[in-house]
Amino acid sequence: MKKNDQHEDAMRLTTEYTHLLSRQEGMVQRMLDRKLAQMEPMIERLIDQRIREHLEQMTTTN
Repeated sequence: MKKNDQHEDAMRLTTEYTHLLSRQEGMVQRMLDRKLAQMEPMIERLIDQRIREHLEQMTTTN
């Protein structure tokens, strides 16, 4: 195999691998976005609950 052919093969492999990684990154991003959208209401409820608990603690200790 000539050096030129090896170089072309290496470039093609690099390009294909970069494309694969880019597609995987997009897939992971979509999965994370979907999961965050599902969890967002629960997270907001937990935050509200913690705030209420903290405010109750502050009013009972003062």
